[in-house]
Amino acid sequence: MEYLIFEGPTYKDAMNQMYTMGVQKNMLDQMQIIKKVEEEKKSFFGLKKKKNWKIIVGVFEDKPVKKQKAAYAQDYATPDLFPNSNPHLQNQAQQENANLKTEILDMKKSLMEMINSRMNEIKDNLIQDKIGREMTQENQILEDVEISKKNLEWVEKFLRDRTFAQFLIDDILEHLRRQKNDVRIEKAHMLGAVREFLTSNLVSEEISIDNYNFGNIVLFAGPTGVGKTITLVKMAAHVAEMRRKKMRFISVDRYKVGADSQLKTYAELLKVPFYPIHKQEDFFDLININESDFTFIDTAGKSPRETIAIKELGDWIKRTGKKIDIHLVVSATTKPQDLDYIIEKYSVLDYHHIIATKFDETRHMGSVISAVYRAKKPLSFVTNGQEVPQDFKIANLESIIADSIK
Repeated sequence: MEYLIFEGPTYKDAMNQMYTMGVQKNMLDQMQIIKKVEEEKKSFFGLKKKKNWKIIVGVFEDKPVKKQKAAYAQDYATPDLFPNSNPHLQNQAQQENANLKTEILDMKKSLMEMINSRMNEIKDNLIQDKIGREMTQENQILEDVEISKKNLEWVEKFLRDRTFAQFLIDDILEHLRRQKNDVRIEKAHMLGAVREFLTSNLVSEEISIDNYNFGNIVLFAGPTGVGKTITLVKMAAHVAEMRRKKMRFISVDRYKVGADSQLKTYAELLKVPFYPIHKQEDFFDLININESDFTFIDTAGKSPRETIAIKELGDWIKRTGKKIDIHLVVSATTKPQDLDYIIEKYSVLDYHHIIATKFDETRHMGSVISAVYRAKKPLSFVTNGQEVPQDFKIANLESIIADSIK
């Protein structure tokens, strides 16, 4: 005898398999059910358990089992295969199908709940990651803002220590605030931006000693003690004496007779004419006499508070009707506030250039740079000692800025 096993989710399914095989192999008469077993199996993901039926069938040689076949057809066949089958079995089959559908729907629901739970978890992780990145970025911005603020404070102190005037410092800081953030968080970049600002906003002018083309009447004005007279002699030695040009010296002092002895001494050494002037009429008469290639005019040192004397000098210059190249002479050692005051009060002269003296007596040029910035006039020459004519040179603004911002 041979044993066969048929199984299915329901007893009917197992019987259908047995019957189908018996018909196909024409051995239904030899088949006899030996044992029926109902089991439970875990379904998909172990979420639910389902039943499983096993039918153990023995196959006998030459043994008729027509009664069994008839009973099977009568009691267990499906409605589709056996239209005349038992209505009770049909209802049972429909109930089992409904149960199967319910089980499948339950499984689908459980699976969707699991998928949704996982998707929500992923979504929450993505949101947390985004929030984390945004917080990191925001913290970095706040950190950069704090660094920028401290660096701006550092630059302000840096410039003040180098004698820059506060009005120029304020303009520089405002310029830096408009720069990109990465400039403000690096001190070296900030100093570079300061140099660029000064280079772009300071008036400069090409000056040549060999071909000085700003006029042949050169006047020096400025406060007492800045070295106007010695600076005049140095310029005369460079512009005229070295080029073998005829020149003359004029000293204008409306108030102090005999205050021009220093210039007179240099005139004697250089063997050039010297004219001390104390009256307006004498000044006009002398200016109109064209007896030399260059005329260098020294003026009495006046405090910026002596506004009447400065204005009177301006009236003398205007009434000549001549093109006079006016240089305001200032000292690099003067405090920035005082130098700013000098720039303001001497503006009535409408001077064309600024000469800075005593560069050798100070470490920092911030006050001079501030004066040039305020006056919007070019820096023409600088002096750095008392030697004539050596300690005199054309101002190199870029070099002065570089030496001041380092």
